[in-house]
Amino acid sequence: MLRPSLRAACLAAGLLFAAGLLWAQADRGTDKKKTDPTPPAEKDQDKDNKKTTPPPPDKDKSKSEPPPLTAKDLEKFNQSLSPALLQEKMAQDTDEVLRRTRITELSFELRGVAGDKQDVYLNIRGITLKGDRKPGEPKATVPADLEARLTKLFDDSHLRLLRGTPLLTEDGKLKAKLTSLQETITVLDDAGHPARTLQEMTREPNRKAALDGTLFADATFDAQGQLIVDGLLNDATAKALPEVKKLLDDLKKIHVEKRPAWLKLPEWSYKTKLSSTLEPVKLNMHPWDDKDTAPLALLQKHLAEDKGPDAELCHHTRALGVQFSYTQDDKGNWDRRCLFKVETILPGYVKGDPGKPSADDVKLLNALEGICKPLWKAVAQKKNFAAGGDLPMKFAFQQDFPRFVKSSLTELQNALSADPSLDGTLIEKVTFDKSGNYLIQGYVNTKEAADKVKAVVLKVLKAPDKR
Repeated sequence: MLRPSLRAACLAAGLLFAAGLLWAQADRGTDKKKTDPTPPAEKDQDKDNKKTTPPPPDKDKSKSEPPPLTAKDLEKFNQSLSPALLQEKMAQDTDEVLRRTRITELSFELRGVAGDKQDVYLNIRGITLKGDRKPGEPKATVPADLEARLTKLFDDSHLRLLRGTPLLTEDGKLKAKLTSLQETITVLDDAGHPARTLQEMTREPNRKAALDGTLFADATFDAQGQLIVDGLLNDATAKALPEVKKLLDDLKKIHVEKRPAWLKLPEWSYKTKLSSTLEPVKLNMHPWDDKDTAPLALLQKHLAEDKGPDAELCHHTRALGVQFSYTQDDKGNWDRRCLFKVETILPGYVKGDPGKPSADDVKLLNALEGICKPLWKAVAQKKNFAAGGDLPMKFAFQQDFPRFVKSSLTELQNALSADPSLDGTLIEKVTFDKSGNYLIQGYVNTKEAADKVKAVVLKVLKAPDKR
């Protein structure tokens, strides 16, 4: 057994040895910390790297926000637009407003302050012959639904041409806004309408004789932007059409800047294959009847051959003239009218006052209307008028007509009775034949007596007054 003093010394030595181990481990830890980079140093280095290295671009953001379009970009896209393609679809459509509208220009346009956000607009410029008239407004406006119709036709005809351009959304819809058609479409639904302009010219004193009975009924535009005028001629085509063309020639003499908009072809139409022969106006006009081409002769024939309930009235009536006109009421509405000049020798005919037609006036007017409507309907259907079917019309007599003329039947009978050689002669009726000449019906004793009666008739009954 060790002595206490020795055991104490060994315990002290063991403590010192353990302490040495602890110090050795501490020194190793210290050496390791000196050779390895410290965590704070790594954090500082990351911060420096973040300051010098830009973050990668946001791919989704770059796709959703393409570079803004420039005027030069739009100029390139405008070359892809085709007014001719849009016009073709409009001309083939069943909608009457589209067929009466012509496109003169299609273009994209940038609007807004340069450097700021700019919007792209689509301009559809043109003219329309079919407007809307709202109560109290003096002039017609662009039809409210024309915008939707043109937008649909534009999408159908052009979105495929713009595929792959920044003008379309990802789902293929047009980004551009449509400029209001009230700003870009000119409405010619008043006195500037081609049918009304030309019809008014026919009423000029120096033209009336040559153009009475001529009707400009309607107008549309074809696929080339050419104006097609439907109407009725007052004689055979070879004779009457040149008179109508004189009206167009006179309008062409007006300075180009003041000519009617419909008398000038759009610029794009000159690029078509037909540009060298294309005229601004094409006339689809035809006689009232292929066989009896003159309206007055045709009316007189039907009056003389009438077998209806008012046949007696028709047989005693002679047609002297027929004209057409367009009139506008105080609300801006337009009416197309057919105005007759006639005279009647029917005994007992009662003529009404201005604005207050008599029962006889109404019967005679209805008879004339009954003659005209079937004739016009046949032409409209056969010659492919845009309106087809009946031509909407109001019928009236010209001022101071109908004119009532005594048939002088009594005077004629008295004149015949004064010649003893004509005893037994009886005049029963005086009417008009299909040529508008007097038709005397009665009895004579001999052929020689018939010749004498004719001489007396020519003396008593004056020649027809066709003023």
